Amino acid sequence: MEDVERRRGDRLLCAGLVEVRWAESSTGVCTAFANLDDLSSLGVSLTLDRPVPQGAFVEFLHCGHAVGGEVCHCSRTDIGWIVGVRFGPDFQWDLGASPPEHLLDPACIPENPQSRVGPHLSSETKSTISCLLFGQALRHG
Repeated sequence: MEDVERRRGDRLLCAGLVEVRWAESSTGVCTAFANLDDLSSLGVSLTLDRPVPQGAFVEFLHCGHAVGGEVCHCSRTDIGWIVGVRFGPDFQWDLGASPPEHLLDPACIPENPQSRVGPHLSSETKSTISCLLFGQALRHG
């Protein structure tokens, strides 16, 4: 499957667990734990173990701050369901007040492998696990 870029803003890779809530007409309020995959000023990508209907409003708390928005897309992958959420006007994520525990800006990774010292991260690497491992490698030299 081709990786389609849907987000307009620059993405930051992140990781962390959040409890997500949304309403479904057939079951009422649903809750599930989700992994934060990446975020931008306009939205967030979550991985869940179940689908969330496109157009549903989802909300979660991160460090006591409410974050929410509309589900733009939901796609099945080998590791679960990738859910793209566009933040609502009243639910912007303030990274200064509540940054995810693990956060990496891909723009900080040098393009030229010869210009850096330490572990090599290929351009194909996009997973949360790689984000965590690369961040740990940078911290420990």
